[in-house]
Amino acid sequence: MMKITLYLTLLAICLNGCDFSFFRKDLNIPDSVAIKKTEKYIQIRNTRIFIVPPKGYTTDKTGQKLYLGKNAEILVLEKPNRGFQQAYEDHIKLPVSKMQGNPFQSEVQYAKRFRIGADSAALVLITDTKTKISRIDLVIGSEFKSMFITSSFPTNQSSILKEILASIQTAYMDHSITIDYESIATFSFDVSGERFAYSHRENEIAFYTYTNTVNSYVSSIAIIPSMYPLTIQDLNTEMPSLIQKLMDKKTIQQIPNYEQVEINGYKGIHLSYYGKYPTGDAQVYHLFLSSKETAVTYLCFIDPTDKALFETAKSLAKNIRLK
Repeated sequence: MMKITLYLTLLAICLNGCDFSFFRKDLNIPDSVAIKKTEKYIQIRNTRIFIVPPKGYTTDKTGQKLYLGKNAEILVLEKPNRGFQQAYEDHIKLPVSKMQGNPFQSEVQYAKRFRIGADSAALVLITDTKTKISRIDLVIGSEFKSMFITSSFPTNQSSILKEILASIQTAYMDHSITIDYESIATFSFDVSGERFAYSHRENEIAFYTYTNTVNSYVSSIAIIPSMYPLTIQDLNTEMPSLIQKLMDKKTIQQIPNYEQVEINGYKGIHLSYYGKYPTGDAQVYHLFLSSKETAVTYLCFIDPTDKALFETAKSLAKNIRLK
C-alpha cells in the first residue's frame, strides 16, 4: 500500500569526506556505462524514465516500484526540477555528512561516481548490519534534470544484488517527453497566503517548503498520492505496520497514538510523533486521507523548536481536496 520508506527512512552512511575514495566491496562498475534502448525497456509510469527491469519482476499499482519477489524492490523517482548536483547533495552527500554517530548500524560497502550514457551518476551500496538488509541508491542526471533510484534486498542474496545492479544501470531519461503533472494529480492543495509555498514535484509527489527556512528538510510538507482507493479499514490495517517499521529503524522512540479524522468530507487517520533522522530531528504530522476514487498521504517534517509552524502545517491539511 502507501509505503513511504523514501521519506521516513534514510539508512546511515559513513563515508570518508564524501569523495568516494574507498570501498569495502568491488561491484566492478565501469567509469562509463553505454545506453542503448531496446525492446526490453519499459517506461516508468508518468515519468520520462526508461529502464530494463530485472527478470521476473512485478510492479505495484503506481507502476513506479518494481518487485523481485517479496523481499526485494526498486523504486524509481523522477526529479524534473533538480539537476544532478542538487540530487546528489540531497540523496547522498547531505545524508552522508549527517550520519556520524547514528543508531542505524549501517555501513557503506561501495561508492562510486561515474557516467551513464551522457549523464553523471553516483551510486552507494549500504548494508544495515542489524536488519541484514542492503540498499543501493543511485542518482543520475544532467544540469537541470535528474532521477533517483533506491532499492533494498536481503544482504545475503548476491544474485539479487547482481540483478538490481544490472537493471538500474540501464536507466535513462528521455528529455523529449513532456509530462503534465497538474493534469495527472489526484489532489489539489491551496497554500496561497500561508507560510508555506509550492516547491517542486518528484513524479506525482508534491513538495511544499516554509518560505523563510534554511533547512528545508525539517520545514517541509510532502503530499504523496495513491493510485487506488483505500478504506478506513485499509488504513487501520496499514498503520501498525508503519509504526513497527518506524520503531525498528529507531526513527521513533515510543509508539504514537493515532485516530480517525474527517477533512472536507474525506475520512482518514492521523498521528503526530517526534522523529530522529540522519538529516536532523523533526516533529512529524502524518495524515492518510481517502475517498472512493483515490487516497493521499499528507506528511509534514517540521523543525521541533518551532511549535507554531508545526501547528500551521497541521492546519493546512484542511486545504486538501481529492479528485
